[in-house]
Amino acid sequence: MFIDLCLSRVYLKKELKVKIIIFCFFFILAGCVNSTPKIMPSQLLDAKINQMYSQIIQISGGALDGKTTRVIINPTNSGLSWRPKTWNQEWNGETFKKEDFHNITIYGKPLNKGRVTIKISGFTYGTMYPGKDFSKVYEITVK
Repeated sequence: MFIDLCLSRVYLKKELKVKIIIFCFFFILAGCVNSTPKIMPSQLLDAKINQMYSQIIQISGGALDGKTTRVIINPTNSGLSWRPKTWNQEWNGETFKKEDFHNITIYGKPLNKGRVTIKISGFTYGTMYPGKDFSKVYEITVK
C-alpha cells in the first residue's frame, strides 16, 4: 500500500512537470512570433470626379515614422494627396506636433476620370524583434 502511494506521487509529479514544461514552452514560442504588419482596409472606395474624397488606411504592428513609410499616388496630378494623423502634444510647457503613420488619410478632389493607384510601403523599426517590410497597392476608379 505504501509503495503504491509513493509510486502514484512520483507519477503525479512527473505529469505535473511535463505540463509545466509544455506551458512554459508555449509562452516562449508565443513570445518569438513577429507578425508582418497588416494594412487595412483590403480595398478603398471608388471616388467621384470633383467631389471630396477621404479614406483612412490603418497599418497595425510595429514602430513606424516618416522615414520608414512611403506613399506614392499615381498619376501625381490626380488631385489626391496623403497625410499621417497629426495632433499637438504638450510636454514641459512646450507644444510638439506629433505624427502617427499607423493612420494615413488619402484625401482631395479627384480631377480626372480613370484609375488612380496608391502604393503604401515601408518597414517597421526593430524593437524586441527585427523590423518587417510591408507593401500594399490600392487601385481606385474615379467616375
